[in-house]
Amino acid sequence: MDLSDIDEEYTGFANLNYKNNNYICDLSSDENDSHNYNKNKQKSSMKKNNQNVLSSPEIPTSKVRSRKKKTTAVNEDKVREKKEAARVKLELKLEKKRIKNIEPGECLKFITINFHNEICKFNFYNETLSILDASSVKYSTKLSSVPNSISWTRTVEDYSLDYDNKINTSTIEVNQKYLLIIWKWDKVIQLINDKLFVSSVISLCNSSAKMNLTLVIYGVEKYFEYHESKGKKKANSKIYETIDNVPKVSRKVFDVNLIQIQLQAKCNSRLIDEAADMSLLIYQYTKSIAEIPYKLEMDSKLNDQLDFFASGDNRNTIQVDKEGYGLKKLWLKQLCIFNNSSLAVADAISSVYPSPQQLIEVIKFFIYY
Repeated sequence: MDLSDIDEEYTGFANLNYKNNNYICDLSSDENDSHNYNKNKQKSSMKKNNQNVLSSPEIPTSKVRSRKKKTTAVNEDKVREKKEAARVKLELKLEKKRIKNIEPGECLKFITINFHNEICKFNFYNETLSILDASSVKYSTKLSSVPNSISWTRTVEDYSLDYDNKINTSTIEVNQKYLLIIWKWDKVIQLINDKLFVSSVISLCNSSAKMNLTLVIYGVEKYFEYHESKGKKKANSKIYETIDNVPKVSRKVFDVNLIQIQLQAKCNSRLIDEAADMSLLIYQYTKSIAEIPYKLEMDSKLNDQLDFFASGDNRNTIQVDKEGYGLKKLWLKQLCIFNNSSLAVADAISSVYPSPQQLIEVIKFFIYY
């Protein structure tokens, strides 16, 4: 092979240029043209692919909105569940507070005693106020439609929750349906002697038709003691200074009049002589009236427990075999169901009446005979 042949074969390399360490080959042959074309085609295809990757097709706006709506709905459900759970907790808290307000001892703080102006003239008034102050019981003195009367007002706190679970508290003054009327012994004796006692009490009850009325006759026992001793035993008190000027009424007539007002006017009566007993009576009435809501609450719960037979509840049952073993325990359990009946009380009743039939027969005897 001659050198001339080599020169002719590589004549195309004569136009080789260098620039920035990159070279561009300018070949006149068809093979080099096709090579450059393929290379440029590959570069253009790579650019298109890169553009396709960078500019991916956008997600439709309807799908984006639906996703946002679902996310918002889920968040709203969570907020609503938290709000409902917080509301339930607050309702339980308010219910506990309501029960606490009506519990014995605490309920006295919500009762106010209303004394008529004439009550201040009795000798037991100051002692009564001392007892009420020691028990943190509120009281007031005002003029009422019934003279010499004592009434009660209950302060009821009402709790409610608004939409944002905020506690709203409101107080209501509720007049209680109980009225205590105090008459002195000389007034009662004079009315009985004039045969106006029963009619006076009936008219008083009619004017207070919606009230449970109790008449307290103050100091009458010493009046009867004085007459029974034929004037020898006279009470040393200012309220008996005019005892000789008061008409004489027998104990029998007096008791008949008390029975008549109970039957005709449904008015109870109490006989009190001492100031300490009168003060204690007012406090006992106040305490009993204050505890009425709590007792009603306990009775309703007890009645729910008594319905165990209707609901088919078979928990804590007592088994009774064919020979009768277990009947005494069952009888004791039945007696314990009654209100304020403890196991000791049930045991005492069962020792006298070993079976329900024996107790029922005794009750029927007292009812019909």
